[in-house]
Amino acid sequence: MRRGELKADPEKVRSWIARSREKAAVAARGRPRKGLTRKRRSRPPEGPLTAKEWWELVYRIARGKCAVTRAPASSVFDKRFERHHIIPKELLRRHGLHMKVWDTRNGMLVHRNVHANHTSGADRIPRACLPSSVFAFASECGTWAEAYLERNYS
Repeated sequence: MRRGELKADPEKVRSWIARSREKAAVAARGRPRKGLTRKRRSRPPEGPLTAKEWWELVYRIARGKCAVTRAPASSVFDKRFERHHIIPKELLRRHGLHMKVWDTRNGMLVHRNVHANHTSGADRIPRACLPSSVFAFASECGTWAEAYLERNYS
């Protein structure tokens, strides 16, 4: 087989790659691996907004100011500011509320340092700084969301 023949046939390339991966796995462990690629579980659709649309709407709702320090952002893409999910995305997904992940009522614009301090637990965002819409959002989600707000926002 000449050099160009392998590249010309994609099926041969795939089988060659699979054989060489299998040989490497056997050499590394002494036994063949079962699956070389992990299949990703498909996630249900998440709301009518995309992440980017949510990002821009949260900026507009906050009028470009940090909810805690009231410092103004220079633009939508100001790197000093981050959008904060008041009730984390992972919790919403865990409770099967995929359509509420990108709900703008669950977002706020905060300075990068404020966000880092809150997520690390060093200095929590005060409850008084939360937008009023988040309480209605939490009541729609359930008692677990209201309890989360009580626990994590002083």
